[in-house]
Amino acid sequence: MTVSPSGAARFTGIRFTAAVGEHTLSMTPAQAQAFAARLLPLLPASGVTRYQPGEANCPGAPTDMPSVQVRVNGAERGIDFYYGCARDNPRVADALRAAPDLLPLAALIGDRAAFAGQR
Repeated sequence: MTVSPSGAARFTGIRFTAAVGEHTLSMTPAQAQAFAARLLPLLPASGVTRYQPGEANCPGAPTDMPSVQVRVNGAERGIDFYYGCARDNPRVADALRAAPDLLPLAALIGDRAAFAGQR
């Protein structure tokens, strides 16, 4: 997912999403700013922080969980987050889980309740 401050966004569904492939969407600048306010404090100053099994920030993760990639300013800064790492990184997981509530993503992502064990 790439979001610009103006509200232009690009979502790329790879697997296990309702919409597969690249999709453009728009949102209000206020929606983009609300998402940025939750996510920016968690981003590295430069580069991409990976939260993946075997990384120091994700020592013992369960398998078969979804993942998300978020980029800011193109590919300059971002997070690659595997949701199996949520136990050790709840702030990051919570900020990313809030995205469908803050951005018009729910229809593209689809119903995640069954996958997340919430049903």
